[in-house]
Amino acid sequence: MRMLRIIAILATLIGMIAGSSSAEDKAPKKTKVENLEERIEKIKTSIPSLAGKDLVDALSAVNALSAQVVAEKLKEARKHEDSSVRDARRAREKKEKQEAERQKKLADFYRKLNIRGCPTGSVVVPGNGIYFSGLFYTATVDISNKTAGPVTISTQAGGIGLLAGNLCTNGSITLSFALPVNWINMPVMLVATNASGSVGSITITIVRGPTNPALWEIKK
Repeated sequence: MRMLRIIAILATLIGMIAGSSSAEDKAPKKTKVENLEERIEKIKTSIPSLAGKDLVDALSAVNALSAQVVAEKLKEARKHEDSSVRDARRAREKKEKQEAERQKKLADFYRKLNIRGCPTGSVVVPGNGIYFSGLFYTATVDISNKTAGPVTISTQAGGIGLLAGNLCTNGSITLSFALPVNWINMPVMLVATNASGSVGSITITIVRGPTNPALWEIKK
């Protein structure tokens, strides 16, 4: 009898263990967002006891994990958006990407112009005929305005016209512009003007590929 009772107790214990295991198996698996949020909460509970670099690292970790939570929630939300919303979003994202690329190219363009001594955005450069590639026949000139007011730089060569406008007093700019192959080794005149008329000119030569810039200091 005692043996039967022991067997019965063991059977009961096995059943309880099996039931507990089954309950754990049936428990819903945590999502990626839930796991991230759990990690954030754990870090937050430790923050009051931290200082110095440890505190900075903990706050940085919270910010990084929070950004992941936002990204995951956005990804999940996009799975359920209807086609019209999805198409509108993709069109908006494409436009934003194109604008970001345009701004990057524009920033790179102005960086290569190397504008110095003038307020940001004050010098007008339309980009007409201006290049920085060794594949073109180019003329390069570094211009400094030493007159009492802003000047405009232009050339009639190749029908280019305006190269730079509103170059301020004591301002400088590096211009590099391209012309067709038949201009190779040909002289090109650049003219500086202000509100009163011409204040100077320089003649430079078109060469193949990059070259050291001619130096032009406008004085009057």
